[in-house]
Amino acid sequence: FDQCATVPHKALKLSFSFHIHTHMDNDEAVRRCREGGTFLALDVPPGSEFGIDQNMWICAVNFKGIKMIPPGFHYIRWRNSQNKPSSVISGQNADRVSVVGENNSFLPLMGCFAFIKPSQIFVLRWDASIEDLVPLTEEESERYQQGVRRMEFDPFLAAFPFGDTFTAWKELTKHISDNTLDRNAPRSNKERQVQYLEDQALVQARLVQEWETFISNHANKEEGTPIENTQTAYMQDFRYESIPQRWIPHNESSCQGSDRTKYFMDKSYLLDHLINSKYGTWEELIGEFQFSFICFWLGESYESFEHWKQLMILFCNCDISISEHPEWWKEILQTIEKQMLIVPQDFFVDILSSKNFLEPSLKNLFSILDNYASELPLSSSYESLKSTIEQRFQRKFTPPSPFEFDSDDEDAPTIVEL
Repeated sequence: FDQCATVPHKALKLSFSFHIHTHMDNDEAVRRCREGGTFLALDVPPGSEFGIDQNMWICAVNFKGIKMIPPGFHYIRWRNSQNKPSSVISGQNADRVSVVGENNSFLPLMGCFAFIKPSQIFVLRWDASIEDLVPLTEEESERYQQGVRRMEFDPFLAAFPFGDTFTAWKELTKHISDNTLDRNAPRSNKERQVQYLEDQALVQARLVQEWETFISNHANKEEGTPIENTQTAYMQDFRYESIPQRWIPHNESSCQGSDRTKYFMDKSYLLDHLINSKYGTWEELIGEFQFSFICFWLGESYESFEHWKQLMILFCNCDISISEHPEWWKEILQTIEKQMLIVPQDFFVDILSSKNFLEPSLKNLFSILDNYASELPLSSSYESLKSTIEQRFQRKFTPPSPFEFDSDDEDAPTIVEL
């Protein structure tokens, strides 16, 4: 891994993961180079951050990209952190560096989400004026692609880190689909994919048309909001489904008190409504849950954290859905376990989770699952999740008291002291 410099432990108190299969014969290496994708990043300033999936590195002088990228969903990101002070947020297999520029301004990560195809080649060059990687002309890009195919850049390309981190990545993202990206990722992500991979003309025309429609429907109603700011938000904001805190399947005024209580206490009805009206399938819902986690944990997106939090609270307050759809709840429990294995051990007291929504939510979920004991095929997934959380975070999840409610739940009763 000569192309990437490890970070001095004393400087950043952080060790990046380099779990890479180096014991492969020449034939296997050549096969992976030819069948895997390549991300060619030219002229990246030494000291910049560059990452793919759960891995992030500090680039040395000779770094020119990554080879052997297996087909499938990947998150590729970069940031010029050269000579910028850094603060460290460490987590198991998912280390991150938060970089602060002049006047304590936050330097955001750049990058894109993409489903990489076999033998696909990205070619980008660093533009110092905007501190970002940008595409080359079609003619210039083709020349570099031919060089990659002739393996002229091979000595300068880091091998994709196969091993435990890649196995964990596949589990963390296995329900994310093209539909998930089209529905949730910022529109600028589509624009980046177009620039890097596809014919630009058609998609650019569609983006312009979508923006003009958005302006006519919304922007002209937002008094005092500059058009350029609105356009930036339109392109860069994530597009998550709105998750209501309550839902009644018929007219609320005609709803019986007992039914209203049932719908408020058990979010299964809300969950079914969301699947039928917005997601279409369980897999798309779980894919959005996985995507929002990746975006907040690796992409440093607070709005993604809030959406992941809403979905977690929703899942932890469902009852009858567990017995009706055990095969999908098994997937949900396994996804939560994989996510809990990646966050740091202080996550339950971290500033992002300082409202402590996670502990009472999981207590409630475990209390519901305890009622089913070993009746369901997902009991082993439940026991594995509970054991992982209790051992890793040193938390004992006793059933919540009758008067313990989630502080974020607007349907929780108001306690009045007399």
